[in-house]
Amino acid sequence: MESRTYKDNFRNLILDMVQKELDNYVSQRGAKLFFEANVDRVIDENVQRVQTRKNNENMYLKMLTYGSYQENLISIGKLIKKQELFKSKQELYNFAKYLNLNVNKKLSYNQMLRMISKYIYDNRDLYSNRYVIYKRADKEYIVNPKDVKDDLIESYKSKTREEMKVIAKLLDVEIDEDEGAEDIRKKIINNIIKVKLKKNK
Repeated sequence: MESRTYKDNFRNLILDMVQKELDNYVSQRGAKLFFEANVDRVIDENVQRVQTRKNNENMYLKMLTYGSYQENLISIGKLIKKQELFKSKQELYNFAKYLNLNVNKKLSYNQMLRMISKYIYDNRDLYSNRYVIYKRADKEYIVNPKDVKDDLIESYKSKTREEMKVIAKLLDVEIDEDEGAEDIRKKIINNIIKVKLKKNK
């Protein structure tokens, strides 16, 4: 998975994901150009959002992601114990509560560690597919590629919607504020056809 931590590879991963969405757009070339021109901006916005995560969430997600690549419970436990944050039983307890595990504070450090390791091991497919470790300079960020993809697509839809609204206004085509770009586009095309048919009568 190390290759996916590099910027270009992550960028290409997002572009591959949005490529599947291109079939839904009339202007596929325009959508492709927009995605390529804006993918870095949207990645940056997501990384900035990651930086504002509360308390130790980034470390928790890092453990879930790195832990999902481990081969067994013992290696997951060793990975967690290596982190300075989890040297104390209280922090390990906080991590377990973050995972919604039914832990009792009376449990020993090793019992809690075993429960957390088992949870990560049992859910390794989920976490290895959900997050990507994105490196920037000497820092690592846990980013959800689906979130980046969704933000990039929404950014394109928003831009296209605004462009369609401007054209509709110029042509005096009535639209609803909550209509999507494709619906507005259809109304514009229908309006142009009606005007042409009237002229040809």
